[in-house]
Amino acid sequence: MREIINENTRLKKDNEELSQNLSLSKEEILIMKNQLRMTEDQNNEHGSWMQVERKEKKEKPKVLLVGTSNTEQIKTERLSAQFDTMKKIAYHIDQAEKVIDELEESYNPDVIAYHILSNELTKKSSSECVLQLEKLIQKTKEKRPDSKIVVSLATNRSDERKYNLKVNTVNSLVKEMHEESSDFVICDNHNLSVSGEINKKFINNDGYHLSDVGVKVLAANIRKCVDQILGIPFIKRRGPVNRKPWQKPKRGS
Repeated sequence: MREIINENTRLKKDNEELSQNLSLSKEEILIMKNQLRMTEDQNNEHGSWMQVERKEKKEKPKVLLVGTSNTEQIKTERLSAQFDTMKKIAYHIDQAEKVIDELEESYNPDVIAYHILSNELTKKSSSECVLQLEKLIQKTKEKRPDSKIVVSLATNRSDERKYNLKVNTVNSLVKEMHEESSDFVICDNHNLSVSGEINKKFINNDGYHLSDVGVKVLAANIRKCVDQILGIPFIKRRGPVNRKPWQKPKRGS
């Protein structure tokens, strides 16, 4: 009889220990669940923050390049990795106006760069060219008031002397206009010429279209001007210190 009582006592004690252990286990499970939930909440918050950060990450600046046939060979995807460039060909200023009129409302470039003077001066006087350019600038400001405007000066030519003289005259008038107005920035392409005459290595045989190396210099001039407007720091490229945009890097440099 005493053995039965002892056995019952032992079993009761074991049950109490099991109950205590079970209670502790339940508490531990509850604590672990709470910790897991807190971790998940933190991860979700972190994930949400990452999503917000990704959404709020600034897009690249947008640049619209409107130019004559001398800009056709400029590869927009290689112009700069710091901004996205869209190019529209306009052989005359009135065509450039049409480009601006037909832009989608959702497209608001940070910079609009024009290279459209060279063809105009073969048909109009120097003063007429400048007046039409001024009209284009005003229309651009009305249509895209937040866009900065770049006017790339006409490049010298060697086909007819009278045209080259008009290039220099038009460029001088545009510079004078710039002195009195802050509506646009000038991209000066003087490094394509020497004393108002086009450097022969930068011009094709037709005396008007730029050579391949000439196009590279023009593109570099426009890129540098846009970089300055957008506040993009100059990045020194590998290669000889004095290497020009049209010079190929030497092997091993």
